[in-house]
Amino acid sequence: MVLSKKIYIVFWIIVWLVVFDCCINILFPYPVDTEILPNAFQEYFEYGRSVEGKIKRKLPSIERQDATQAKGGWLDTNRLKCIPIEGADSGKLITIYGMSHANAFAQAMIKIASYRIRNITTGGAPPNWSYAAFQMDHKLVHSDVAVLSVMTIGVADMLGTSGMTAFFEHPYTYTFPHYEISDNGLTMEMPPFYTRDGFISCFRDPVKLKRYTQWLSQNDAFYSEFLFKQGLTDYSVIVRALKRVYFTTFVYSKTEKIYTIEKGFNESCNEVNVLKRIIHEFAQTARTNNIVPFIYIVNNQLCNDDMYQLLKPQLEADKTPFLSTHIICPPSNPAVYGSDGHFTIEKDHELALAAIKIISGMDSVAPKQIIFE
Repeated sequence: MVLSKKIYIVFWIIVWLVVFDCCINILFPYPVDTEILPNAFQEYFEYGRSVEGKIKRKLPSIERQDATQAKGGWLDTNRLKCIPIEGADSGKLITIYGMSHANAFAQAMIKIASYRIRNITTGGAPPNWSYAAFQMDHKLVHSDVAVLSVMTIGVADMLGTSGMTAFFEHPYTYTFPHYEISDNGLTMEMPPFYTRDGFISCFRDPVKLKRYTQWLSQNDAFYSEFLFKQGLTDYSVIVRALKRVYFTTFVYSKTEKIYTIEKGFNESCNEVNVLKRIIHEFAQTARTNNIVPFIYIVNNQLCNDDMYQLLKPQLEADKTPFLSTHIICPPSNPAVYGSDGHFTIEKDHELALAAIKIISGMDSVAPKQIIFE
């Protein structure tokens, strides 16, 4: 009797969950027409859909080049050649590589207009994307100064090889290499595609897509078949919500081995060692090609000056100029950040001025002076 009552209760719980699931899908259907923007509720209930499901839904707008998450980040030589030069009409050419923080930094430098600026940045770019962009770009356009941007929370993202695996809720479609340290320096494993056309071809061809997911399973620590592949679970609002929870747990289980606010960086892990090697080889390659290397260190909110402390010995040993944000923008001071976690416009302006001061007096500036200690 007791058992049958429990079964009865469980049965009706399942029934009402199914009803709830169906009602949400009916009340807040995601727009089939990719030219119609979803409202807040439609977007919210879409977050947990598989990466493949999200991407294929947006393929038409990606092909038209009007999808926000597919506009930037492609390591395409044709795209890099077309990056405009902004800022001053003459003077040194500075090219900035990095993430959205680097983009804000570049925009501030353009407004000051002391130098000519090329802005090669994209949302969420980890150091392996930035270094790969530099490796491709410096052979196409010669800059006087190359700025490689790195940030505290971006080191853990070096586990990935695409904005599709690192950013599950809002996947960026760009791809980038996986680096490993070898006896001869860094070895680079390029993904099967790294241009927009290659991406579209992959997601339009089941054979290519299967080959790509196999490559991801071997080279991308953020890859999860459960999160990536499209399937029946995409039709359930409840399962999509559970996927969001799983993604958070899954990613933290990977990134906590590299960095946590409480413990700082794990300096014995592969990603930290690869980052240091990237910084070293970036400086060597730049100087070999008559380019001044410059490192822009972004210390994220609440992350102390961990990034600066991690890289300082390497930068001083290589005599590489750098600017660390923690002096002008203390990570413990919420007033220096906007609501989106980026620095305020005023602080980006101060950082740009500081960088220009360093670059203007490059010949006389020693590494220890660069952070204004």
